[in-house]
Amino acid sequence: MAIRIITDSTSDISQNEAKSLGITVIPMPVLWGDKIYEDGIDINADDFYQMLTTSPILPTTSQLTPANFMPHFQAARDAGDSVIVMVISSGLSNTVNNAITAKELCGYDDIHIVDSKYTIMGLRLLVEYAVQLANEGKTALQIVTMLENARDRVLLLGIVDTLEYLHKGGRLSAAGTAAGTLLNIKPIITFNNSFLENIGKSRGTAKAIQSITDIIGDGSNIDHTVPVYFGYAEDLEKGLAFKEKMVSKYDLTNTKMVQIGSVVGTHVGPGAVVITILRKSI
Repeated sequence: MAIRIITDSTSDISQNEAKSLGITVIPMPVLWGDKIYEDGIDINADDFYQMLTTSPILPTTSQLTPANFMPHFQAARDAGDSVIVMVISSGLSNTVNNAITAKELCGYDDIHIVDSKYTIMGLRLLVEYAVQLANEGKTALQIVTMLENARDRVLLLGIVDTLEYLHKGGRLSAAGTAAGTLLNIKPIITFNNSFLENIGKSRGTAKAIQSITDIIGDGSNIDHTVPVYFGYAEDLEKGLAFKEKMVSKYDLTNTKMVQIGSVVGTHVGPGAVVITILRKSI
């Protein structure tokens, strides 16, 4: 009996990476005008950001439906395999509830659905941690317990480079956008109880980075048994510069860097950077 791990494309795990990890990544639908794209299939991050900066309208991302999960659940049921599902936060999407509905329709108890409470690097960290635990021989129930424990220790912090897309997405007024742009304001974002939140504002990137290191502290609470994940939106050079500062500050040796995909990219826009760590304790 095998353990099947399922996530969605907001984890920013590519289809090729999924094959290497031995997991399933279900693409989220990206709606742009009258077109529907499958995230990571017929639209990649590079294409997305190019379109984002030139399109007069913003894309939206729809949730996965029970029908998206059913073939995977039925195949696992027929094979007698265990399933662990970890997808985008329930605070951002109804995908978790739709996976629960699919489980009920499938009538198979050995399907375990975990609300990640994250997306992008936070979700990816947890999915790859689940793969690590499965490779160590842990049972599905053991993995779920350890994932729920780890989830509460995840810390995702990001810097938004431009206020334009927060405004376009209705999260910031025009007046606030104009004033913030004039003052070179960089919002600090995180996840809190399943929701993406703005927890502070700094004038300029250097002060924003200082705010993040103030939150992380001296680094003694970083759990180095899993990688520290870095994310960037479109601007690789900016992402690498941010990573270099964090690696130097905390003497990091186990890191991964991934481009932020369409769901969060729609709201934070190009130039955003993210660091995600697993803490030893909270």
